[in-house]
Amino acid sequence: MAKARVHKTKPARSESNEMEKSKPAAYEYNLVSITPLAAALVAVLVYCNSLLGEFVLDDREAIVSNKDVLGQSPLAEVFLNDYWGTELKNNESHKSYRPLTVLSFRANHAIHGLEVTGFHAANVGLHAIVSALYTHVCLDVLGPPSAGATAGLLFATTPIHTEAVASVVGRAELLCALFYLSALGAYKRSITSSSRSRFAWLFGTMLLSAAAMLAKEAGITALALAAAYDLLLHQRVLCKLPWQPRSPAALPDSVDSSVGIRMASLLAAAATLLLCRLHLMGSLPTIFKWEDNPASFAPDASTRGLTYAYLGARHMWLLVSPLKLCADWSGHSIALITSLTDPRNAATLALVAAGLQLTWLCLLRPRQEGIARTRSEKAHSAAPLPAACEQVHTNREGLIALSAAATLIPFLPASHMLIRVGFVLAERVLYLPSMGFCAMVALGIEELHGRLGHIHQPLARRARAALVGALLLSYSAKTLQRNRAWGSSLALYEEGVLVNPGNAKLQYNLGLALQENEAAPALAEQHYREALRIRSDYTAAMSNLAVMLEGSGRLHEAEELHRRAVKLDPSAGTWDNLGTVLQKQGRLEEAHPCYESALSLDPRHAKTYSNYGQLHQTLGRLDLAEAYLRRAVEENPAQASAHSNLGNLLQAAGRIAEAQQAYEVDHTLTPISPSGENLLHGKRCQEAHRSLRRASVAPPHASILECNSSCCARRSKGSI
Repeated sequence: MAKARVHKTKPARSESNEMEKSKPAAYEYNLVSITPLAAALVAVLVYCNSLLGEFVLDDREAIVSNKDVLGQSPLAEVFLNDYWGTELKNNESHKSYRPLTVLSFRANHAIHGLEVTGFHAANVGLHAIVSALYTHVCLDVLGPPSAGATAGLLFATTPIHTEAVASVVGRAELLCALFYLSALGAYKRSITSSSRSRFAWLFGTMLLSAAAMLAKEAGITALALAAAYDLLLHQRVLCKLPWQPRSPAALPDSVDSSVGIRMASLLAAAATLLLCRLHLMGSLPTIFKWEDNPASFAPDASTRGLTYAYLGARHMWLLVSPLKLCADWSGHSIALITSLTDPRNAATLALVAAGLQLTWLCLLRPRQEGIARTRSEKAHSAAPLPAACEQVHTNREGLIALSAAATLIPFLPASHMLIRVGFVLAERVLYLPSMGFCAMVALGIEELHGRLGHIHQPLARRARAALVGALLLSYSAKTLQRNRAWGSSLALYEEGVLVNPGNAKLQYNLGLALQENEAAPALAEQHYREALRIRSDYTAAMSNLAVMLEGSGRLHEAEELHRRAVKLDPSAGTWDNLGTVLQKQGRLEEAHPCYESALSLDPRHAKTYSNYGQLHQTLGRLDLAEAYLRRAVEENPAQASAHSNLGNLLQAAGRIAEAQQAYEVDHTLTPISPSGENLLHGKRCQEAHRSLRRASVAPPHASILECNSSCCARRSKGSI
């Protein structure tokens, strides 16, 4: 009886063991359905604090001052202008053609005006959708659900995306990625579908790739990545994993016969899109400044080549280690590489070595091992390896190759190698390449898990969970911190200067932010002077430092800086600034030719008309003064100071009713202006009280800073 009892318990133990073994697999499989939603939720959580951000950097020009976004231009002009509202065929255009992104901004403005939270919410929502879609693709392609989940969560949280998500203009990357992934999904369906629907999916791929390109220029590379995917399938480098229910569908028998048609279709679509793009751009080349891309101005081809290769390695390193992030790397931030002995060439060699290693691992080694295995089997009459093992091995190599292609192909337009671009180093251009990189990291973690699993399976699972958890926590913490930096100009430039102190533009912009906020004038002056130390010909820094010195009564120092600026950049703005400081010193006759020079260079320079009108008023030439002030209002109705100056002139002439009208416009444009004091003279006590109360609680903005906006050294718009 005892033996019978033992005999009966054995099957029960066996069944229990089988159930225990099946639990992790069942849990992983059930996780597949909720993982994309989880990735979207995580994306929202790590970017929720970006909703508190302001318009920063290029947001101001691309949105706040863009007539195409504000609805001040016909809808058709969106398809004729660049990203910044300038006509594409204008020689000042940066040729960034992204009409779908501009239309999305225009829709935002139509719904809630320039309320910045709505713009940020749209960006966060788009990133969440892209994260979910990317996770779905990874679950379908990478094999084990844990690999797809890891890749999706890494993509949702990596801090390399903060510029694309937390900066409103980064929406171009998000929309492009949405159409990009959709195009790849459609192409996969064109391969695996029946012959009736195959060409419909192929046509959909072309349309979605065009949409990706109309959101951001790099979207055209979706066609190249689709071709790479197809070629890997055609060469049987990618195979179905028999042990995964979510692995790619089996290929139809006609895959080999139709691959040529698909390749030709992709090539024709790419050529058509490029020709259309060139036609829209016109024959004029894109004009860049030296600080936008110093290497492109180097006369020596070897210097350009070495520097461009190093910049490619730096971009890839940002994917590996997204810790030292900065909003701007222009100018002297990264010195040119002029010699083969420069130690930074080691980074380029490391990238090349990694590429060669991947090529051997993914394409050459499987073929060599297959030949060697066949010879060994013939020599020793050994049984061949099971077919399933061979497919798993080949699929692993193929997925690494596909992930590498997904990293490198979308980066090519920004690599400096194919076209001239308007930046040195930019985090935003890594949004698409990070898809391939996150997939490679996930595959690496799965490989580590598999090797540890041969030793101790529970330990392997715990090690994988700990590694993924550590990555996600560190990524999320860095992303939340970077979102705070992108929340305001002051915070962004403060962090930028800490990371990249040799960047003159960052030093200047930090000084400007401090000056506008009237937070620390001494510190603002320090950063202006540091910008001039780094770059002695920085006229914008000279002009704004001079404006600040004027405000503190240091007129002679300000005059010296303005004269230097005029010599370096004899523009309407610099001549007007010099005339203003001379006028403040009472040297009216010397100021007169400065204003004349400004107007000869720019007959529509509104601020010069306003200042010149004040000069004529001081000299008692009231008719001339009124004519110049009215011209200032005509040229720029939004210039509050011109309305205020006109009101002062009319009030002095006893034309109270007209003066009140001018003050009211000034008061509407600048509610905190001191025009309330002038309204008191018109017996408008309630309005005056409200205006003066606003002026008492908010610091007045230095209107003279407006004249330097054209000289402002902002981050380059770029063409990528």
